[in-house]
Amino acid sequence: MKPVAKIELSGLMASKAVRRIFDILQEDKKLPQTLFVGGCVRNALLKEPVSDIDLATIWTPQQVSGKLKAAGVKVVPTGIDHGTVTAVVDGLPIQITTLRRDIDTDGRHAKVSYTDDWLEDAKRRDFTMNTLLADNRGNIFDPLVRGLADLEKRKVIFVGDPVTRIEEDYLRILRFFRFHAWYGKSRPDDKALAACANAARNLKTLSKERVTQEILKILLSPRPEIFNLMFENKILLQLFDKKFNADYFSLVRKVSNEDGISATIGILILSGFSKSGSRRIEKQLRLSNKQIRSVNESIFYLKEFRGISGHGLKVLLYRAGHEIAELVLISRLLLDGASVAAGRKWISVLRGMERPVMPLRGQDLIDQGMKPGPAIKKALEKFERSWIRKDFKV
Repeated sequence: MKPVAKIELSGLMASKAVRRIFDILQEDKKLPQTLFVGGCVRNALLKEPVSDIDLATIWTPQQVSGKLKAAGVKVVPTGIDHGTVTAVVDGLPIQITTLRRDIDTDGRHAKVSYTDDWLEDAKRRDFTMNTLLADNRGNIFDPLVRGLADLEKRKVIFVGDPVTRIEEDYLRILRFFRFHAWYGKSRPDDKALAACANAARNLKTLSKERVTQEILKILLSPRPEIFNLMFENKILLQLFDKKFNADYFSLVRKVSNEDGISATIGILILSGFSKSGSRRIEKQLRLSNKQIRSVNESIFYLKEFRGISGHGLKVLLYRAGHEIAELVLISRLLLDGASVAAGRKWISVLRGMERPVMPLRGQDLIDQGMKPGPAIKKALEKFERSWIRKDFKV
């Protein structure tokens, strides 16, 4: 392979930890034996942050492990069945995968054999932009001779035939839209869209964990409005049986004046801000207990929070705390069709508030001579109602 471009390595790609791995696994001075691959190369070319390192190598997993251990490097067999081991140097995990070719696939898993052919390995990858490689001097290699051009045009293009790529792993349907949400600029390829739509029914065969990871990554992307396109092509109807307003995603960023949105507000939008919608989401996705709790609490308080006012916000904050209160406020702003200016105003007001603290406790009443029992509870409730009504003033 001949280089097609060159970049200046920086950040993680230029770290001592990564250089050490190259010193061990790149023995030949001329022929490439170990190269950067995938996301780190893509992001470096786009001048975007590189958060993890993936390397491809001609060495088998056993050879990689042997060479690294002999050099005193910790090795974890994270995906040994798929040819991947993880080296840990100075706390940095570096995934190293042997070049592969597919022998058999069933739409969820692939049986692979190892190869030393960089082109053969590139042909089995999902998108052309993910086939780009780089050596430890910053030379860029493009085995398919189109990956760099597609990346520069921000085009998400399947490697080879989209139908074949999708049949190898149905998760690539969701990955196709996720990559568009993060990196795409032009309209998605019509042939790829048709292939995704025709195979969408197979999404139900995938594990909840794999589907959840992709959905959450789309939610956190710069363009989660891609969900609209997924509904138009009947992709999401295989996972969620009711359409939601995907325009809310861009509105959230505008009213909160932030580049991204939280996964929790994204899940609330997916649920349609309803308990039944939340239950549907829980059936289809593997969410954390905290996410489920936050969504359900937000839906609960949203029913009571109608008509935004300073006093109402303070009551909401007192009842729910800052995190849930902001989720509820944003949800109400979206549902009420509030303007961006009004939304920013109320979010600023909420963030500037301190959560009220009840100034009277049961022990205070006992200290004043009341006997423990139901009477104390009634007295506290009466005081609390009056205190809230008087805008939290004694």
